[in-house]
Amino acid sequence: MRKILIIDDDPRVCLSLELLLRKNSYEVRSVKHPNQSLDVLKEFQPELVLLDMNFSINTTGKQGLAMLSRIRYYDQSIIVILITGWATLQLAVEVTKNGAKDFLAKP
Repeated sequence: MRKILIIDDDPRVCLSLELLLRKNSYEVRSVKHPNQSLDVLKEFQPELVLLDMNFSINTTGKQGLAMLSRIRYYDQSIIVILITGWATLQLAVEVTKNGAKDFLAKP
């Protein structure tokens, strides 16, 4: 079974994605804060990470980029897709240059 880790501080986003992905036969775990994610990443060993860009009132995306860097350092084979409610073209370019597979704007 394919494994997906969701890292997002919004419990509604986590729940929605979990339900959708489990319905499509994925094994899914979610964490609400990047500080929890490396331990879960090592234990769960997902093939894909859906990573939020912002975990505070700050909407620059720097928190997501920092977490992306940590994930890439840990294992470059993990596919990372960044998600945000504050999408810009500049941010999309920056995250793909830093190793994200894709970048999605939340509705």
